[in-house]
Amino acid sequence: MGWENIMYTLIPQAYKHYSKIFLISFSFFCFIPYSHAGGYDHGASSEQAAQELPKNISLTQARHLKSRYERKLSNILGNSNKTTIDEEEFLLALLNYDDLCLEISDVLLQLIDEYQLDGDLAKKLAGFSKTFATRIREAQSQIHNLAEYKAYRNIFSLTYVALIYTLNDDQSFYQRYEIDLKDPKTTVGDYKQRLDIAYESLSKKHLSYLNLNKQRQLEQQISSLDTLISNRKLAHYSPITQP
Repeated sequence: MGWENIMYTLIPQAYKHYSKIFLISFSFFCFIPYSHAGGYDHGASSEQAAQELPKNISLTQARHLKSRYERKLSNILGNSNKTTIDEEEFLLALLNYDDLCLEISDVLLQLIDEYQLDGDLAKKLAGFSKTFATRIREAQSQIHNLAEYKAYRNIFSLTYVALIYTLNDDQSFYQRYEIDLKDPKTTVGDYKQRLDIAYESLSKKHLSYLNLNKQRQLEQQISSLDTLISNRKLAHYSPITQP
């Protein structure tokens, strides 16, 4: 069976046994806040913000809501701890972290050598290594925005889950692997430690990106309320035209 067939055969098996491997994958997985990596609300348009306002909102309620949003916006702008980064910066941070995740291709080859693997398992791991080094790497090179990154990450994650299932399927291999995973002096232990450090940094970038999105959303909501309040004032003071 070729490495491509191995990958696509294991993916459905991995999902079938997902509950079995969840704890294992949790210990050795390139986590990404990728549920938020694409499809972010980059600040609703004025029209969208207006549609999100409560129906039949009174002038007093509109002023109160505007005041509340202004306080929240002031808190973001005035808090030095709440840094912001834009989509391009966040995407760059994701791709940099992703480069480390793709080093799994080298790690797998090192494991084959260090564990002196041969036979079916060695072929499978070599196949996964090739997949990450070629197809997944090529897919990464085609990413230009966060929406594309999210689609790419879904493919990456499917392959990673299939890999974890393969590691768990050979118990003699996994027993040694599980021990090495906790030791930063080993290949997999060092790799996991570097992933943990990188993920912590990425999480901070993620929060900074969320701050910017919240800032933009508040600005649009305030603008929408300004328009609503202005229109209500004009309607209230406009002279009644006699027929």
